[in-house]
Amino acid sequence: MLARRFVWSDREVQRLAGNFVAVADELHELRTGTTPEARFFQKVFAQKQKGHPGHQGVFVCTPSGRLLASCFTRDVADVKATLRVALARWESLDPTARDKAT
Repeated sequence: MLARRFVWSDREVQRLAGNFVAVADELHELRTGTTPEARFFQKVFAQKQKGHPGHQGVFVCTPSGRLLASCFTRDVADVKATLRVALARWESLDPTARDKAT
């Protein structure tokens, strides 16, 4: 809990995260459930970067569930880098494809 406080209280992390919609949820139901929300998480999680352990972490995706970047870390610099990568990938998308939810 302490590490999350230090990461998410960082002003640059907050500025970068302001480009996205933040969501936090209980993982058991998302990992094992069959609700639309669980299926969406499972779709995003299936695309996670190599070396990303477990189901926890930061996942940045499009409304349609395309993973832009992810990380599993308590390091502020790593979270900033992940958010920067996600933002660059988002900005490189064709604007007409950005808001197409499944």
